Amino acid sequence: MSIVALIALPIVMTFDRAGVEATIAQANPDSTSDQMEFAWIASLAYTYILHLANVAVFVWLGWKTLLGRRWARVALTLLLVFVICAAMVSATAGSMYLWAVAVGHLTHSAALALLWIPPSVRAFFRTKPAHDSDVRRPASSWGRSRRERRDRPVQRHNRRATHSRA
Repeated sequence: MSIVALIALPIVMTFDRAGVEATIAQANPDSTSDQMEFAWIASLAYTYILHLANVAVFVWLGWKTLLGRRWARVALTLLLVFVICAAMVSATAGSMYLWAVAVGHLTHSAALALLWIPPSVRAFFRTKPAHDSDVRRPASSWGRSRRERRDRPVQRHNRRATHSRA
């Protein structure tokens, strides 16, 4: 739902030029038509780049989180907190897109809660290694399992018996 809101807002802004220009005019009442045109294009470019980048990062971190990567869970948490705070700033800019801010805020807050609150999620991240390299073998194993080392007979070499003295 959050991704839908992140994608929908720039599209709605593209088709609602009058609403965007009204919001810009409230902040800058003395803007000329050239400045208004530039501000509209700049706000669209900024919104598209920011929202599409957020979608890409959310999808990637969500995928890594589902794979059990602890670092992705922490990074996704930090990103969600940042986006929630940024949504509050966006809500103060104008009330015309408050629907997108509200939907995004609610879904981001729910995702943040689901990352940490349920006991099953905490158990998942507690038992699953963060990466395959986190499961380390002792240095003496040389790639063999304990059973292979146990079942293999110990071979001892007698150097004196193999070398002859003249």
